[in-house]
Amino acid sequence: MDLFNLESGNTWVFTGGINVQGGWHQTQGARNFIGHFEEHIRWEKRDNDHVGTRERYTINTAQAGQNIKSINEKFDTLVSMYQPKAVAFLAGPEDYHGKFETVSMFEEALKIFVEKVKQIGAVVILQTPVPAKEDDLNQQAHKCAQVMIEMAKEDHMIILIDHYNQCVTKGKSYSKGELDTLGHLEIGYQLMQGTIGDVTTFALDEVVETYQKGQSTLEENPYACSIKSLIQRDKDQPLRWLFIGDSITHGALHTHGYASFPQLFEQFLKDEYGRVGDVVINTAVSGATTKDQLENYKARFETYKKYVDVVFIMFGTNDCVSDVSLEDFRKNLYKIVKDIKEVGAIPVLRAPNPCLDAPSERGIRLIPYVEAIKECAKENEIILINHYDEWMQMGQVHLAMIKRGGWIAAGDESCIHPGAAGHLNMFHGAVKTLGLWNEKSQMLQLAYKLKV
Repeated sequence: MDLFNLESGNTWVFTGGINVQGGWHQTQGARNFIGHFEEHIRWEKRDNDHVGTRERYTINTAQAGQNIKSINEKFDTLVSMYQPKAVAFLAGPEDYHGKFETVSMFEEALKIFVEKVKQIGAVVILQTPVPAKEDDLNQQAHKCAQVMIEMAKEDHMIILIDHYNQCVTKGKSYSKGELDTLGHLEIGYQLMQGTIGDVTTFALDEVVETYQKGQSTLEENPYACSIKSLIQRDKDQPLRWLFIGDSITHGALHTHGYASFPQLFEQFLKDEYGRVGDVVINTAVSGATTKDQLENYKARFETYKKYVDVVFIMFGTNDCVSDVSLEDFRKNLYKIVKDIKEVGAIPVLRAPNPCLDAPSERGIRLIPYVEAIKECAKENEIILINHYDEWMQMGQVHLAMIKRGGWIAAGDESCIHPGAAGHLNMFHGAVKTLGLWNEKSQMLQLAYKLKV
């Protein structure tokens, strides 16, 4: 099966334990290995003439503490329901550190997993564990890796990514077998090379991390209680969060290996609220308008509508310079909101960031589309995360902050796309709007030093 053809629907599900979850304590603002991989296959390897190449979605159902046996027990909700074309399992400390009495028990559970993946018609990707610094743990990791290597030798339908031996060759090992920021980058590179055959490199040194009080000035939305009540419900009942929109929501290219707003939000749910079972799906596509969204509904919404709980919606930046009139934009937006409500999910509208220096007077043309978004939120009595007004307020105090080199990525000639700092601001603004702010949270104190 060609996982990188021109068609839509080549979705990947990644599952495993703590290293696949790739939370805040491991990445500290950068992407985890799945985020790096997703940017490569969905952005760098796209074909602009075939929208399906930008719909190679990656879904992460990993949870810290989860091993291959527990994955098998919850296979339907962790894997099958997302209708993936590929399923990747990275063995971690949970699979070899006291979770199985013998290696043969791990092997038997792995065989069951492989068979389950084949039964749903997906490609099996097995990723060996990374080496541990501690000798006793490393010996167990090595045994686990050998099981996977031998299994792949016997079954040529399995794609094996041998992280263990690649890391040993490079002299890389990890405390307690748990990845760190650079470890995620290394594993991401190995996964790219082992599947599509080349890599996109990320420096992770273009912005400097520091901790300070979050800058968002947004206030809690009157309708935020709907989200807060969901968050507070039983953590054993996972929530599914869908992000739809254009390249700003997709978050590719311009963050240079750092996390986008949806990726930060996913880490926030799992690390700060302990909702490790929650799943965040980002089907936003570069260049998308509300018209495109409706024309590509199956891949971007309908596949997930039966079980999604919350949908974040942000359009307008492309609509305003396309053949989508303001009136059509209103109609499209109202339909999107209506369809979300009809499946029992909560729609959350987002007003996009201003783009003051964008060509073709896009910044001016965007204004009435933003007003239409506000009207839609008001008339439908739904949550609005007003990035636009927050950025404009910042511009009155510090104009350079909302231009290139500030919250807009320094290298973005279109002057549209937020960089890492811009996505961080959007994340902070969303958390405040949804009434989830916690002054003690490290994630909500993260900031990036900028030259403006």
